[in-house]
Amino acid sequence: MDETSGLVSTSDLSLSYRRGMQRSLGVFGGFDYSLAYFRYFDEELNEGREPFEHAWSGTVGVKGSQTTLTLTGAFRQNNGNSVNQALQDPETLQATSNDYSLNLNAVRKLRRTSLSASLRYRLQEFRDGSSDGDAEGQARGGELMDLTQLSGSVGWGVTPIPWPKIEFRPTLGFEWSEQRNGSTQNSLSPFLGVLYRYDSKLAFSGGAGADIRTTEGNEFGSFTRTNPTFNAGVSWQADETTSLGLSVYRATSASALRGQSSLDRTGVSVNVSKMLGRGFALSANYSFSHSQYTDAAGNEDSAATSPRAAKDYHQAGVTLGRSFQIRPRLSLSTSLFYQTTLSRGDNRLNEFDQSTAGFRLGLDF
Repeated sequence: MDETSGLVSTSDLSLSYRRGMQRSLGVFGGFDYSLAYFRYFDEELNEGREPFEHAWSGTVGVKGSQTTLTLTGAFRQNNGNSVNQALQDPETLQATSNDYSLNLNAVRKLRRTSLSASLRYRLQEFRDGSSDGDAEGQARGGELMDLTQLSGSVGWGVTPIPWPKIEFRPTLGFEWSEQRNGSTQNSLSPFLGVLYRYDSKLAFSGGAGADIRTTEGNEFGSFTRTNPTFNAGVSWQADETTSLGLSVYRATSASALRGQSSLDRTGVSVNVSKMLGRGFALSANYSFSHSQYTDAAGNEDSAATSPRAAKDYHQAGVTLGRSFQIRPRLSLSTSLFYQTTLSRGDNRLNEFDQSTAGFRLGLDF
C-alpha cells in the first residue's frame, strides 16, 4: 500500500424537474441529472481516468386513493473517484463502471394495513481493466466481473388494534443474478420486521430472517447455503436541533468478484446532526462493516484462497456548514468537511486508506 497525497478539485452540477406531487392524486413524475468533476492537480494521481461523471434518473407514477404505482430508471457513469461516501461500496471501491437500474414499485394502503410489491433490474458493467484482472484493474478494485441482477419482494404491513404503536412487516424477497462467466444464483429471503413508534420523536425498528441461496457454476456444479439476516435500529429527535440514528445489520448479496459467489456483510452505522446558532449546522457519521466471502465452490474464503477475503471497512466524516438565503429562489451554502475511508483485509496489497479535507461552496436555485 503506497501512501500519496495531493490537492483535488471537485465540483458538481445538479438539475431537477418535477411535475405533480406524490402526495396528491393523479400522475406525477420527475427527472434528475448530475454532472460531477474530480481531478487531482498532480496528473499521475489521476491514473488516466476521466474527470467527469454523469448520472441521471427519471420517475413516473400514478397515485390513487389507496394504490400508488412508481417506475424509476437510473444510470450512473461511475469513475470511482466520488468524495460522496454514500456512493462508495467496499467491494467495488475505486472501480470504474456503468451502472444501470430499473425499479417498479406498487403500494396499496388500507386501514391499519398495507400491501407492497417491488421488482428491480440492475446491471453493472465494469470498465478500464477493472474486469480484466490486469494490473490496472487490480488498482481499481480487483478482478470484478459484470453482474446482472433481477430482484423483487412482496410485503405486508399491519398494525394490530390492541397495539397502535406497533407495525409488523413480514416480507418475502427473491433474487436472480448472473456473473459474466455464466455463474448464476437464485435466492429466497423470508423476513419479519417490526416497527415501534414510542412517540413522534423516538422510534425503534428491527427484524430477522434468512437468505437461502443456490449457486450454479460451470466448474463446481451447484450448492445451496442458508445464512441468517437481521437488522435493528433507533431514530431519535432529541430536541428541535438534535437528531440521532443508530443501526446494525447482517445481509447476504451476490458478489461481482471473480471466483466468488456471495458475501455476508455485518455492520453498524451511527449518525448525529445538530443545528447550531447563527444558522450553522454540524453533522457527523461513522460506519463499520465486515465482509466474508463464499467462493464459487461453496467455501468461506481465507487469505489462502483469495486476496479479497474477510475485510473490515470503516467510514467516518464530519461536516460544518451554513446556508444563506440570497433571494426567494436562490440560496448559497458553504461547508467545511473531513472524511476518511479505511479498508483492511487478509492481504495487505488490497488495503486502502484515504482521508479528505475540503471546502464546499454551492448555489441552489
